[in-house]
Amino acid sequence: MSTPDTADNPICKTAKRYLDAGYLNLAQATYITVPTTADTTDCALNGLRDVATARQNAANLVTDGQQKIREGKTSEAKTSFNEALRIDAENAAAATGLVKAVEQGHQAIPTASSNWDRFYSDWLIPIGKLVLFIAIGLTVLLSASGILSGWVVGVGAVVWSKGERHLASFVGLALITATSVMLPLYAMFKPFDSTMRILCWMAGPVLVGLVVLVLIMWGRHRDIWRVWSHLLCSLGAIVMVAVTLSFTALTALEARLGVLYVTLGLFGVLMTAAALGQNLRLQVEAQLPDGTVHAASTDYLLARMQTLGTESPNSLHAASPLAPSPLSRLTSEHLSALPAGATASSLSRVFFTLRPDLTWRARATIVDDNRVSITLSRNGRHAKSIIFSRLDLGLPPIPVGSKELQNTMAKDLARAQLLTGAAAFILLHLSQVHPDLKQELCGARNWKSVTLQVIATSASLIHEGRRALLARAVNEDPGYALARFDYLREVCDTSEEDRDYRHLAEMTDRQITDTAEDVKNLTGWKPLHIRALYRSAVLWVSEYVQTQYQDTAALSKAQDSTQALIKAIKPSDEDKDQLSDLIERIRPFVDNLQHCISVLAPGPMPESAHWFHPHGEVFPAPALAYDNACLDCFLLETRHEGQRVDEAIEDLRFALVTEADSQTARTERSFQPLQGDRRFRQLVGTVPPTSLLELPVFATCRASLHSAGLTTSYELVRRTDTETQRSNLAAYLEVSPILVDQIRDQVLLAQLHPDLDTPGMLHLFIAAGVNSPDALREAARRDVGGLVRAVKAKAAEDGLTNLNGVREPWRWLVAGGGLTKPQALAIRIRRFGSAVIRRSTGNL
Repeated sequence: MSTPDTADNPICKTAKRYLDAGYLNLAQATYITVPTTADTTDCALNGLRDVATARQNAANLVTDGQQKIREGKTSEAKTSFNEALRIDAENAAAATGLVKAVEQGHQAIPTASSNWDRFYSDWLIPIGKLVLFIAIGLTVLLSASGILSGWVVGVGAVVWSKGERHLASFVGLALITATSVMLPLYAMFKPFDSTMRILCWMAGPVLVGLVVLVLIMWGRHRDIWRVWSHLLCSLGAIVMVAVTLSFTALTALEARLGVLYVTLGLFGVLMTAAALGQNLRLQVEAQLPDGTVHAASTDYLLARMQTLGTESPNSLHAASPLAPSPLSRLTSEHLSALPAGATASSLSRVFFTLRPDLTWRARATIVDDNRVSITLSRNGRHAKSIIFSRLDLGLPPIPVGSKELQNTMAKDLARAQLLTGAAAFILLHLSQVHPDLKQELCGARNWKSVTLQVIATSASLIHEGRRALLARAVNEDPGYALARFDYLREVCDTSEEDRDYRHLAEMTDRQITDTAEDVKNLTGWKPLHIRALYRSAVLWVSEYVQTQYQDTAALSKAQDSTQALIKAIKPSDEDKDQLSDLIERIRPFVDNLQHCISVLAPGPMPESAHWFHPHGEVFPAPALAYDNACLDCFLLETRHEGQRVDEAIEDLRFALVTEADSQTARTERSFQPLQGDRRFRQLVGTVPPTSLLELPVFATCRASLHSAGLTTSYELVRRTDTETQRSNLAAYLEVSPILVDQIRDQVLLAQLHPDLDTPGMLHLFIAAGVNSPDALREAARRDVGGLVRAVKAKAAEDGLTNLNGVREPWRWLVAGGGLTKPQALAIRIRRFGSAVIRRSTGNL
């Protein structure tokens, strides 16, 4: 490698001998002493270059030898180290490696254990460190995103569309993941050197693309993005600082690329913060005034958030299968609860505080039995607070008696009503910033209206006053379609027996037509629309039946509603999943309704309809069996198919489950052909009882009382004389003490006079609204003549006119009605005189 002038220059000649002998330090020092003349400059420069080349060659041989040692190739490692020492005799790494190779050569042949140790030290430890630092970086950046989400996303900011949120989340997570990976990679491989320049410059177009994407989204949603000023200002400030540093303070390429990657990392943190801050993750907590988490109330509130509205009655008429769909679109993925217990609650608060994806927190504090306060926060910032009471909602007062059980039941009911209001408040507020939640709300904009509607239509939340609550719900929010339809249903169900079905059907049709178009575009409207069409068809059929099958226009309206209903239960592809369960439930009822209309239509029945009949289903649902009984009666009435009587009775025997069902069947005009059948009268409860235990009050404990031999009023009075006896009897029967008090009231009524100690007389008193001695005295004081007339009218209807108490009511009126004998005699004489006058004038 020496130049021709090396031999002529003694200093270069000496340095060359040092170089060839491997003494690179001496050779370098000697070359430096060469005088800088024209003849010797090339000699010194070439020599120093040869020294550097030798050093590099020796270093490469040392690296190769170390790799050979790790592979267990000791002989090849010795060769590499010896060659490195020949080139650079003073190379300490080569000398150390040679010693290690010699020592390893004297050891045993490598085993699986030694190979594993080498793999563990050479691969697993470095990879583990890499993954650990990547995980730490991701955790730190995600935590930073969670902390910043409260600043980036305003408490009232309406969320972006689903696609935009997913895009922001994907971009943000990709950038912070790349940042977390780049940090340990930079320390390990120095990717910013000249060999990685092309890869590093790829970050520039990525940053430009992100800026363009932000500008495009801002242009499309300028009216919405005004509330996102923090995010826009932050992104703009980061870009300005990065550009300023890159073109003023920093000149080295590596420094500029470092600034670019830091900028992308900050972009990722902000985009992730914006995406996390728009989540619909909600944590609920119900606590007592002292701050203790109440587990039962928390669970109730959590369940209410998902099932709000599903406790509505199963019908828009007595036998409908149409259970309403929930008002909430929240799923189990969206909801979580704070556990009870001081320690668990404290630890959970710390854990949930660090969760970046938990956006909403709702805390309901039960101040007392009538008041509750609610605090709602978003991303750690206060969003909304409210305090309300049952009186604010216009709920009727809960009767609280002196007994402990009544007090407990009243408090539980009040708490459930308050928590229902809390769930409605939270849901309506969430729907203001999460528009998807409005899809099931049927146009509701006021949380009070939703609360009142849910309470009024839930059997577990209120026992009376439903109509007033529904009216208040409509007044609070006239655009809430569900409240309007439920109010209309309540008007119909609470009307007198002679209902104006035409008017009710016309109101239902008008409600369907007048419902706002924006409500009709919501997915929650479709189940309600199906329910309303079903109700309309049933009401028009009832109007046709009430007019003795003369109002053909009503039947035509029923056909129109049924056709619209058939069209409504054929959903589009996007609705198929949502409505599939509802369609499966209602389809047999729609088929039955179609067949009823075919049977009722004037003229011959279609041949196809003659062979189709719901009795083909062996075990129908009770509600469907009720409709089958209606069809049987229509066939009996219009087609004179006498065999349908037995089938109708069998259907009703399967359909009538509760006393309310029997009460509905008693007033159902469709069942007029069955009124003379004793089996029907037994089913609907119009046949007088023949024994004491057949009275309605004993329905749930009849068998237990019979087993205990308590079958007479005397025995029941004797066994319920004291508070202890009544408590023991309630425990034995496994019923509420309230029911035992009701039983005692009725048997005390029977003990007032021997004429009253018969099941028939008690049956007549129950029909007249008299269930206790106090009730008898009050009815006699208010209108004794009206009481006697009511008893005798019911006795005539049920064939009980031969009872002593019916023929001679004055005796039990004196004994238990609060009348004196002179008063009873005067009334009797007056009534006898009126009867004589009527006979004499022929007006019997």
